[in-house]
Amino acid sequence: MVSSASLIASPTPPPALSLGIRAIWVVSANPQTRAALAQAFSNLGHATSAFDTAKALRAASEDVLPDVIFLDPALPDEDGHEVIKSLRAAPRTAGLAVVLLTSAVPSWRRDRDLRSALGVVATLSPSASEPELLARFEAALNPAADDPATRTLSPAAEAALQASTAAYQQGDLEGAIRHLQRGVEVAPRSYRLHYQVALLHGRQGSVHSAIAALERSVALFDGFFPALKNLAVLYERVGFRWCAADTWERALSVAPDESTRAQIKDHLGLVAPTHRT
Repeated sequence: MVSSASLIASPTPPPALSLGIRAIWVVSANPQTRAALAQAFSNLGHATSAFDTAKALRAASEDVLPDVIFLDPALPDEDGHEVIKSLRAAPRTAGLAVVLLTSAVPSWRRDRDLRSALGVVATLSPSASEPELLARFEAALNPAADDPATRTLSPAAEAALQASTAAYQQGDLEGAIRHLQRGVEVAPRSYRLHYQVALLHGRQGSVHSAIAALERSVALFDGFFPALKNLAVLYERVGFRWCAADTWERALSVAPDESTRAQIKDHLGLVAPTHRT
C-alpha cells in the first residue's frame, strides 16, 4: 500500500519515468493521502505540490499549471466534481489531465461517466499500490501509449505466447497454460494474455479459473467484446445471474454490430433477474 512510512524508508529512489520530470499536484483534504502521494512522486524525482482546498488549487493555477492533477472530490470548500467542470470550461485548463482519487466501489458505468462527462483520464484508490499509482500516472501523461487495444507484447511475453500455442497444438494443455502464465508474469497488463489463459482454463473445464482470468482481462480493457461475452456466458453457467446480466449490458455497449446488439438485447430479456429472484 502507498504509505508515508514505507516510502520514506525506501533506499535509493528509483529512476524517474521515461516520460521525464513532471509537475504533479495532489489535491486532497486528507493529510495522509497528500503526504503519501507527494512522497511517492518526489521519490521518483518529480516536482510535486499538495493542496487541501479548491481555493488553494485555483490560486496556484493562476500562475502555473501541472502536467497531472490527482484530485480527491471530497474537498472542504467545494465539491471536486465541480472543480473539474470549471477546469474543463476554461480554455487554459481544459486539457489538464485529472486522475480522480476515490474509495468508491469500482463501477464500469461510473468510470465511463466520469470519462465522458468530466474528462477524467483515470480513477485511483488513495490506498493503491505503487505500481498501480505509477500506471495511472503514465496513462494520464500519455493516454494513447497506454491504450490496451494498441499495446504490443514484449519479446519475452510474445515468446511465451508462441510456446503456449505450440504446446496446445501438441495436445499439452497443462504445458500451454504454464507457458501463458509465464507470459502473464512478464506482461501482467496484457488483457489478451489473460483472455488466452481463460480460454485454456475453459478447455480444461476449470470454469471458475476461467472466470477469474476473464475478470482480469476485462479489468484491463473493458472494450474487449470477446472477453465480456465469454464472461457473461460463464457467469450464467455457474448461476451468477446478476453478474451475467451486468456483463451482458457491458458487452452490449461495445458489441461489434447491430445484429449482435439485437441478439444481446433479446437474451437480456431472458436472463436478467428481477428483484424478486
